[in-house]
Amino acid sequence: LVAWRQRVRRSLLPVINISHFVHGTTADRKKVAAQWDAAFMGSGFCLLTGFHTLLPPTTVEQLRRAALHFFQSNKQDKMRAHVDGMVGYVALGEENVGATTDSTTSVPDLVESLNFPGYQEDDAPWRSDPTAGDVPWMGSEFALALPRELIEAAAEYWRGSTRLMLALMELSE
Repeated sequence: LVAWRQRVRRSLLPVINISHFVHGTTADRKKVAAQWDAAFMGSGFCLLTGFHTLLPPTTVEQLRRAALHFFQSNKQDKMRAHVDGMVGYVALGEENVGATTDSTTSVPDLVESLNFPGYQEDDAPWRSDPTAGDVPWMGSEFALALPRELIEAAAEYWRGSTRLMLALMELSE
């Protein structure tokens, strides 16, 4: 951690602590907003810190552990969460990223993934309130096929990353 902080201090990128915007006073919020504006009017980038209050490291670690366990399971179990090659489990060799640029190769990508949709179901109203506890894809068929530990970890990660996204959107306003 000390080495990381030293690298941050030497960085040419502006360092912005989002927790001062989220949990600070009106004056703190204005100061962070001014830093944000200056960063993106200047270099166009920043190093964001303080996001752990919205997306704790324990949440990330729980998701990593649960995902590792899932990917180490047998293919038959993973295929229960398969949907369409885009959402849910995508099996090893099922994806060919080159196809997105009309450069399909004869060899598929050697990757497997688990994709949670970044959109709402067609028949559901839009929800983006992570405090409501309601995760849009939580009750979907593919999610119900996942191990409980994984779906709970993924849902908590969704809540935290949504809190962060909403804070960044508010800051950008």
